[in-house]
Amino acid sequence: MLKHCPRLVPWTGWDEWNQVREWLYGDADACRRGLRRVEAWRSRGRVPVSVDATAAFVEARIADAERRARPASEAVLPGPSDTSVRLVYAMALTRFVNGVVDSGQKGAHARSVVSIGKELGLPSWFVELRHEATHNALPSLACLRLASEHALSWLHASYW
Repeated sequence: MLKHCPRLVPWTGWDEWNQVREWLYGDADACRRGLRRVEAWRSRGRVPVSVDATAAFVEARIADAERRARPASEAVLPGPSDTSVRLVYAMALTRFVNGVVDSGQKGAHARSVVSIGKELGLPSWFVELRHEATHNALPSLACLRLASEHALSWLHASYW
């Protein structure tokens, strides 16, 4: 009898996994390669929440960089607006916090996001910012950028 059942994953092996981690935390071109590979993984099956979250934060950072690189004279041309970039960051943060915290929702009664986040070592200000973005005013772009960078660091240290 098998001690454990093999688990199907969308990546081909640890070498590919490690390569994607390096790409997602690399320069802009490497990040784009990593995002394409994560997209391929998604087409093969479900990817872990932390992979999805990392990719979402990287996508937000790229959209933000593209918006900032546009000359002011082209600000009226199609492309990501300030608000759309804030929404991308906010959605990435919301899905990240909810996805990480969902793993700690066990039992008959729902527990608070704050308490589960604390148990998992998630900084409380991520939970507060997620609450603000979900239920109140959309946080500033500067605040969302900072949260994204800290979340990527947290994911790198805690997951990858």
